[in-house]
Amino acid sequence: MLLTRVTCLFAFLDLSSAFDTVDHIPLLQKLDSSFGFSGSALAWLSSFTCDRSMSVSMNSHSSFRTPVTCGVPQGSVLGPLLFIMYMSDIVSVVTKHNLSIHIFADDIQIYGSCSHSQSSVLSSRLSLCLDDVISWFSQHRLLLNSDKSEVLWCASSRKKKSLPTESVRIGSSLIKPSTSVRVLGVHIDSCLSFDVHVTRCVSSCFSMLRQIRSIKRSLPRPVLISLVSSLVLSRLDYCISVLCGISHQQLQRLQSVLNASARLIFSASRFSHVSLYLRELRFLPVKARIDLRLSVLVHQCLSGNAPTYLSSDFQKLSDLPSRSSLRSSSSCRVLQPRSRHPTLGGRSFNAASANVWNALPFNCTSAANISVFKKEVKLHFLKECFSL
Repeated sequence: MLLTRVTCLFAFLDLSSAFDTVDHIPLLQKLDSSFGFSGSALAWLSSFTCDRSMSVSMNSHSSFRTPVTCGVPQGSVLGPLLFIMYMSDIVSVVTKHNLSIHIFADDIQIYGSCSHSQSSVLSSRLSLCLDDVISWFSQHRLLLNSDKSEVLWCASSRKKKSLPTESVRIGSSLIKPSTSVRVLGVHIDSCLSFDVHVTRCVSSCFSMLRQIRSIKRSLPRPVLISLVSSLVLSRLDYCISVLCGISHQQLQRLQSVLNASARLIFSASRFSHVSLYLRELRFLPVKARIDLRLSVLVHQCLSGNAPTYLSSDFQKLSDLPSRSSLRSSSSCRVLQPRSRHPTLGGRSFNAASANVWNALPFNCTSAANISVFKKEVKLHFLKECFSL
C-alpha cells in the first residue's frame, strides 16, 4: 500500500546467533515488568530457560558439562515467542524515527517511505535509526551481522531505473542496495513483480517433479497424489497470496507446474489437455488458489484471528452508519478501498482481498467457522473453474 505514490526503503537485518545470546536475567525481568508474568508462571518460565547445561559427544567420548548462561531453547514452541518478548522494546526505538518495523522471530525489517525526491533524506534517517538500533542490540548482548544485512529500494516499474544506487550506512558498514531480497522464503524485487520468486518457485517444483517421476512406477496413484501435494503443491502454495496481480506470463509459468503435476499423476503426455485431470484431482488453477488464500485471510481478519496491521484495514458495510438503511447492511461485504493506481494500489492486500471477498456468495461469507468457510469457498471456486 505504501508503493502507490511513493518510494520505499527497507532494511533487512540479520542477527548473529540471535536465540543463543538472549540474557536470562533481563528476559525474566521483562516478562515480569512488561508482560505481567508472576508467581508460578514466572517460576515455570525461569526453570525453562535457566539452569541448563551442555556438553559435546563424539563417538564414546563426552566433554564436561558446562552451564548455559544465556539463550532460549531452539526448536521449541516457546523459543521464538520468548525472543520476540525480549526484543519488544526495539519497536519504540524505531518508531521515534518515524519508521516502521516488523519482527518475525529473529527476522527484522525496518522500513519507511518518502517522495522520490526525498530518497537521500530517508536514507540518512534510516541510518540514524539503525545507529540507535545497533546501540540497543549492544546493550542487550545482541550482535548485528552487517555482512548478511540487506537494503532494498522499492518503487513502481516506471521509476525502477531512477531508484537510488548509493550505499546505505548500517553501523560502520556501507551496504549497496540489492535488486532482490529473500524474506521468509519469498523473493521480493524492487518493483514487486515477483519475477525472481516465480522463477525460483517453478524451478524448485519441477526439480521435485523430476525426482518423483523417477520412482512413480513403484507407487500407486493415491501415494503419488500425496507426494505431489506435499512436496510440490506445498511449494507452489507457500505465501501465494503475495502473488496477487502478477503478470499473466508469470501466472502461466506457475500454472505449468500444476499441469505437469496432473500429467505426472495420470501418466499423460506433455501435449495432452489437462482440464479433466485437474478437475478429477480437484486442483484449483493458480489464480483461484491465490483468491482462495486471500479470502481465507479476510475471514481471519473479520473473525479477529489476524494481526492488527492486517485486520485494521477492513470494515464491514453493515458497520457503516450511512449504510444502515440499505440492503447491504445485512450482507457480509466489506468496504472496497479506492485506488488511483490499480497496478500497485489495486494489488495491496486490503484492496485485492476486499475485491475477492465481495465477489463470494453469501453462503461462503456467512460461514460460522474457518473450516466450513474453507470448504465452501473451495467448492465455489471448483464450480466456477470447472463447471461442477
